[in-house]
Amino acid sequence: LDERLYALQDANWNTTALINTSGTTQERYTYTPFGQVTFRDSSGSTLSSSAKDWVFLHQGGERIAAGDYEFRNRIYSPTLGRWLSNDPLGFDAGDQNLSRYSNNNPTNFLDSLGLAAVGHHWVPISALTDVDISRWLSLDAYQIGMGAYSGPTDPPHCFNTYGGVSHAEYNKLIKEELKNLIKKNNGKTISASKMIEFIENIRNGKDHTGTINPKIQAFNNAISAERANYIAINPKKRGFQNTQGPSQWQNQGKWYLEGPGRNRINGKAVIKGAMIVSAIGGWILYDTPNAMACASESNHFRMAMKSFSIGEISKAECHLFGAGNSLGSNCFYQELMDKVDPKFAILFREGYYAKIEEINRQCENPIMRYTRQIGK
Repeated sequence: LDERLYALQDANWNTTALINTSGTTQERYTYTPFGQVTFRDSSGSTLSSSAKDWVFLHQGGERIAAGDYEFRNRIYSPTLGRWLSNDPLGFDAGDQNLSRYSNNNPTNFLDSLGLAAVGHHWVPISALTDVDISRWLSLDAYQIGMGAYSGPTDPPHCFNTYGGVSHAEYNKLIKEELKNLIKKNNGKTISASKMIEFIENIRNGKDHTGTINPKIQAFNNAISAERANYIAINPKKRGFQNTQGPSQWQNQGKWYLEGPGRNRINGKAVIKGAMIVSAIGGWILYDTPNAMACASESNHFRMAMKSFSIGEISKAECHLFGAGNSLGSNCFYQELMDKVDPKFAILFREGYYAKIEEINRQCENPIMRYTRQIGK
């Protein structure tokens, strides 16, 4: 194409229309619940195919041959309403049907990677990869921490406030508790059993000593309630409770770090992206209400967070700061300039790149050598 177009998406990331730089609709798309697309011109009349050769459609998937969609790890058929291969997690994903798509409820659930959602990490990734923490973790403890997550929740887990406690504050609390555990361990490496004991305490609302911490308790009680709600909505699925058991945590951690199947995610990039989301959330959403409101309304911010979550750092930065860091009119930075404050926008950019330098140093930690890269 020799023109610049922008995609509009609904709450499920379905592309609903393309607009030009003037905001004029160029093409529209409508879908069945399971993703079969109808192409329409700007007036709504049906087309046989996209006149703009647009391929990113249902839930952001790439439409390929025969109208199927590629979602990184698997190919999905909207005609059949199912994946064309089994879930790489197998039965550990919590479903006896390994080709079921989005719980047979794609209007309410998403699966942009072709994998099961992990939900909430009881010990945040930003804590596990902290330079003052990771060097004290055994490989087993590191894997267990990465695999100790709630499983899917309803509503889906995000960087939000739970039980009156922001996710940014929760992350800081757990990081300090893990550092306190390391001090208490007298310079010895944290073993698998120590990590399991720590996670059990945190999950049950306690600090590293086993004493109730009201904020940790409030946050994780809210997570557990949303997890229970998800299970109640899907009563026939098996294995859901197992994601919360120590016997599953290490295997889940290995999967999370290495990625499944032959189309492996770049594990280090995914973890780096999660660390960036945590840093941005703690700096913008937690500390600056006006910026929080701007971010909640920004499609650029949502797309950046989505890209970070799957390790696509460069793509995320385009949404934040424009293509090639150009700071053009079409990015979140410009929205901060226009809707919040130009000085804050500049501080945000400077703070982001300062955090990136810190995160890059963290990603060079020896523990990160256990995180598999694409094709290795």
